[in-house]
Amino acid sequence: MSRANISAGNFLRHLSDQGYGVFVQDDWRITPHITINMGLRYELTTVFTEQNNLVGNFDPNQGLVQVGKQIGSPFNGDHLDFSPRLGVAWDMFGNGKTVIRAGGGVYYSQYSFDSFTAIGNLLGMRTVPTGVNLYTNGNPTPFTAGGTINLGAITFAGGSLGSQTTPGTIKYNWFNNGPNNPLYSASPACGGVPV
Repeated sequence: MSRANISAGNFLRHLSDQGYGVFVQDDWRITPHITINMGLRYELTTVFTEQNNLVGNFDPNQGLVQVGKQIGSPFNGDHLDFSPRLGVAWDMFGNGKTVIRAGGGVYYSQYSFDSFTAIGNLLGMRTVPTGVNLYTNGNPTPFTAGGTINLGAITFAGGSLGSQTTPGTIKYNWFNNGPNNPLYSASPACGGVPV
């Protein structure tokens, strides 16, 4: 680890989406000993929404953009989730006692909302707009990331966290923490109110 960060803002999100699925399948006895099962499933999981539009994404042409302001949804939906299924059953001796079966298909899974909102992930809170101005170190000007939504993240110690014996570094402050030696030299605030 070569750095430490403080993130500030409102992390509460009210996310929702809908999932739909439909399938058809049938069996065909192609010989007295071999049965084929074929099917097709279609699944649709809608793009999630947030009750207060407190999500966004990065647009290479605009920077950080927020749903409900510069964009209508955080990403484009996938409407091509067709899942074929194929199975075969071979009744080796024709008496139904010894049957060898095989099958396979294409399957899709739905992401957990945590993967979109957890810090450190591709679409995490450090890169997705919070929709609020964030202030650090008493600075009256909010920090931004070059996009259209203000974000606040403070990075400490440059390329190193220092050592236990070097005052002012993260490691030193961690091991010598006290009223006169805080862990971090910043006090982030959201909208001017200390966090």
